[in-house]
Amino acid sequence: MGDARRDSICRYVVGVSWPRSGHHLVVNVLHEYFENEFAYCEFYTPSDCCKSAPCARREYIKLSKNHDFLLKMPIVVDYPHFIQYRSFLPSVVSAFELFIEQGQPDTFTSFEKFATKEARIYNKFLAKWVFGTKRPRERLILRYEDLTSERGVYLISDVIRFFAKNHCVDTGRLARICESIRKEYVENGRRGSIRQFGINATRTVEEFRFYDKALFARLGAATRKSEEKSAMALGG
Repeated sequence: MGDARRDSICRYVVGVSWPRSGHHLVVNVLHEYFENEFAYCEFYTPSDCCKSAPCARREYIKLSKNHDFLLKMPIVVDYPHFIQYRSFLPSVVSAFELFIEQGQPDTFTSFEKFATKEARIYNKFLAKWVFGTKRPRERLILRYEDLTSERGVYLISDVIRFFAKNHCVDTGRLARICESIRKEYVENGRRGSIRQFGINATRTVEEFRFYDKALFARLGAATRKSEEKSAMALGG
């Protein structure tokens, strides 16, 4: 661990992310940057997970994952929250790959039903976590499209400081980490990773095998107001 980080202490942060919004990408960067100072809970997979928010092991865990699938996760105002979301269309295309990985049909009809249901949940997720009136005292919101833009390293510097207050970010080292971080993906129901990929966005919804102009226009219209309100909440 470099001298610039010896005296930094990561605090516990409640993680809330819309699926496929770059959550693991940021987690991988945090692991690389903070090394042993950063401990993460996957929430959905560990057998010993407390399944609660805030995490019962927060003296050790520094970030706990939660997608709030059922929209029942409490907003614990006394704890800092790190919230991630993404434009709906690319997120639902990516999420469908996880859906079929679980054994669901890989068909246009299946995608249409899945995406239509997800659009309703997406609107409620943004209304609760991004532009809702009840908010934690401290929160940091990171949109996937901003994370993967040319401003990505600058924004991840803000994430570093959110976890480690008053920390002097080693921007050169962070830039090198961001340039070389691996990409984790799911395509056609199969998982994989690409080493040395960096923080880049590659998904184009028009290339999706079930892309249909009319369907995607309807899905876009169903979520547009929520995305516009979220952009306003972020000041953009």
